[in-house]
Amino acid sequence: MKLTTKLRTAILKAYQTYWEAYLKGDMKTFASLLDDNVSVFGTAVSEVFKNKKEAVRFYKTTADQMTGKAQFRKRNISLQPADDVIILKEQCDLYLLIDKKWRFYAHSRITAILQQSKTGWKLIHQHASFPDSKAEEGEQVAAKKIEKENLQLREAIKRRTVELEEKNRELEVEASLERVRAVAMSMSKEADVLRICQAVFTELSLLGLKDLRNALINFWDDEQQQLLDYDYSDFAGGHFARLDYNSHPAFDRFQKRVRKAKDAFAKLVIAKDELKSWKKRRKDSGEYNDPRLNKISALYYYFYSTGVGALGLSTFSPISKDNLELLKRFRNVFDLAYRRYMDVKKAEEQARESQIQLALERVRART
Repeated sequence: MKLTTKLRTAILKAYQTYWEAYLKGDMKTFASLLDDNVSVFGTAVSEVFKNKKEAVRFYKTTADQMTGKAQFRKRNISLQPADDVIILKEQCDLYLLIDKKWRFYAHSRITAILQQSKTGWKLIHQHASFPDSKAEEGEQVAAKKIEKENLQLREAIKRRTVELEEKNRELEVEASLERVRAVAMSMSKEADVLRICQAVFTELSLLGLKDLRNALINFWDDEQQQLLDYDYSDFAGGHFARLDYNSHPAFDRFQKRVRKAKDAFAKLVIAKDELKSWKKRRKDSGEYNDPRLNKISALYYYFYSTGVGALGLSTFSPISKDNLELLKRFRNVFDLAYRRYMDVKKAEEQARESQIQLALERVRART
């Protein structure tokens, strides 16, 4: 096919009319320039069509995105005849209307194949693309940039995963604290302290604290010089015992540390050279037999003061700072609940005393 000036003018007119109709949203004119079996490869992921019907349906539903909002500038169009078709190649700049200002969007490359029909020139194929913005001069692909972006993406995913794990962990901890709080707030008598010990032990185990031996709540009885010891473990269940302050040198060390302040912390390590005497003290004090102590080289105690006593645990191996902080949060929950219990108990005792005094007053009045 010889490309005459007349033919060139007719083809360019059809091609430019096609794009003008597209940019104006004139779908009737746009559709009239498509062959029934046109193939289209656009720049969007879903912009691939095998015929005129598919293409027109898509461009009709998305016309509002482009109508009056897009322009082709710096257009460079060339024509190339090939048998009975004409190949048009265009490079141009695509501008979009954003915030009422025309802004450069991307450099565009368009290939179109037109073929003459009985009703004029029709597009039988169109392909549009944007060049790779990552590739620089002399590069076909920006492999190093992609590798760097992938690395940054992996790092971002890793950070996000850690953040989500931390948030999930905090949600687990809060749920555990709430369950212990519910048990502690329902306390109505001193014997209920064992239920709180059980709740603390259970929740610490669920939160993954390793080598946990038992959970403990202690109270000071300075009048009797005794420690009121509430103890729970899945091995032995719940136990209560009165332990003399002077029953073992470790008690002296323990009390000096934990009774320094209302929020004091004390760590007590029963080393190998003390284990024998510690086990004897437990037996003499009437505590339950724990054969697990025969298989260890040291026993670790961790306590946070509650003012009137302490809440803690014992383990067969040292625990981390995170777990110490976790124990402190359980102490705070118990401390608030126990103070409430004591306030209620005191109020009940005062009410009872008032009733007794009133009764006595009535007896005196009768007398």
